[in-house]
Amino acid sequence: MTERDRNLRKRVLERSEQKGVEKYEVKCVICEICMRRASRKMLVVHHVIPLGRGGDDEVENMIAIGDKCERKLHSTVQLLKILI
Repeated sequence: MTERDRNLRKRVLERSEQKGVEKYEVKCVICEICMRRASRKMLVVHHVIPLGRGGDDEVENMIAIGDKCERKLHSTVQLLKILI
């Protein structure tokens, strides 16, 4: 992981932490899809618009999501690819 990637991940997780403070009134990180608390180790940084589809590698195009939500998201995307 490059220094830039580490910096982007840190900024996305800081935003997630701020949302956690707003929702739960304690310092925690949350999945930005289901809004549930999560550990930093269980969160992945995910591109909203994939790079391959013209998305950029900026914080505004990234969300912190839990591993369960990521699996559901990828399953749905795979299903849509089959159906379309």
